[in-house]
Amino acid sequence: MAEVKLILPKQTIRFKGDVTLIATDPQTGRVVKRLRQRNLIVTAGLGLMGDMLIDASAAYDTGLSYCALGTGTTAPVAGNTTLQTETSRKIITYRGRTGASLDIRTFFIASECSANLKETGLFGSSTATAAANSGVLFCRAILAAGGFDNSAGNYDVTIAWTITLTAA
Repeated sequence: MAEVKLILPKQTIRFKGDVTLIATDPQTGRVVKRLRQRNLIVTAGLGLMGDMLIDASAAYDTGLSYCALGTGTTAPVAGNTTLQTETSRKIITYRGRTGASLDIRTFFIASECSANLKETGLFGSSTATAAANSGVLFCRAILAAGGFDNSAGNYDVTIAWTITLTAA
């Protein structure tokens, strides 16, 4: 019997992400600052996605569940597992998908994000809780233009992530 070989094209799945900070005046609803930045999907985040895809454990059934803000300024690197200096964290407010694009948003009222905001990240796994540095870090970004100083707690902040999956 002859040997049969099946040759399949190589395919790579890529995750690309952007994050936007939108600061609004809670009295008027007027946008006072908008910062957009690319994010880095870290090694632990890629592992988290792989575990979710194969349902490695019930711990991964929650998906991405928390968004965190911080004051750290060190550039993201693949080996990050936490934010540099986490100051606030909240359950993701909205998760949606259109085709291969994910829309993830978290709304922080002014009193929940009163810091000089410089970094943000998304966390998943059932180990992610309201406690700082809990869960598995999926992605991290340093906010553009030096971040947003909300130390006085005057503004509400929405962190909007767009994660796009592509196959090449």
